[in-house]
Amino acid sequence: MNAALDACEITVSAGEKLLLDHVSLRVMPGETVALIGPNGAGKSTFLRVMSGELRPDHGAVLMQAHEIGTFSPAALALKRAVLAQSVTVNFPLTVAEIVRMGAGGRQGAAIDAQIERALAAVDLDGFAGRIMLTLSGGEQQRVHCARVMVQLACGEAENGPGVLLLDEPTSSLDLRHQIELLSAVKRLADNGTAIVAVLHDLNLAAMFAQRIVAMSEGRIAADGPAAETVSDRLLHDVFKVRIPVGRTPPPGTPFVLPHAAV
Repeated sequence: MNAALDACEITVSAGEKLLLDHVSLRVMPGETVALIGPNGAGKSTFLRVMSGELRPDHGAVLMQAHEIGTFSPAALALKRAVLAQSVTVNFPLTVAEIVRMGAGGRQGAAIDAQIERALAAVDLDGFAGRIMLTLSGGEQQRVHCARVMVQLACGEAENGPGVLLLDEPTSSLDLRHQIELLSAVKRLADNGTAIVAVLHDLNLAAMFAQRIVAMSEGRIAADGPAAETVSDRLLHDVFKVRIPVGRTPPPGTPFVLPHAAV
């Protein structure tokens, strides 16, 4: 089986600063991967390279075995969707109009139904006619999540399951909607979508992802299941804090309580 996404030996510099140093990541269809690490570790830069937005100085990104730069913007939009950490909308568009952008101009009853399903998935039933600018920051983030869900559905209809890249998707959400959004994303993975998400909350990352990829100073410091990667040593070496990692009853999911920081 071909990887949904294969980033090979990615190197990116900004002047004399090395942002990514020969970083590689292979993600299979239906796999959920959380990128964790301190500020400045290279997570968002790596996500931009994997999305095709940023061209690396060295290395290549393959999407379904094809170099990402060979796709036209329209073709790439049918293979991967990106939910940025912050998206600014300055026009009085309705929620439905924003979500419909994910369909790329497609119209019809099937698209209308996709929009309704996507809004329901992010707990925004009844919001279709609301003006985007009147919503809270968390509500707006959920609207954009619905938009990328519609984009992925359109791509899946033509090419099969694609790739979803998320940059801190839960940063503006309350606890309930953090869990609901990540649950909705996991349902996409159950249908074959490959997911890579930058997450700062280690507890959410451990709950959500099959693989945790920890980054530090532009390199990958750890890669594996949460039970293996989220450890006292990782918190000390990567995050520079001394916090004992707890474990839930079986299956023993790791969790972090920062009250014990030294």
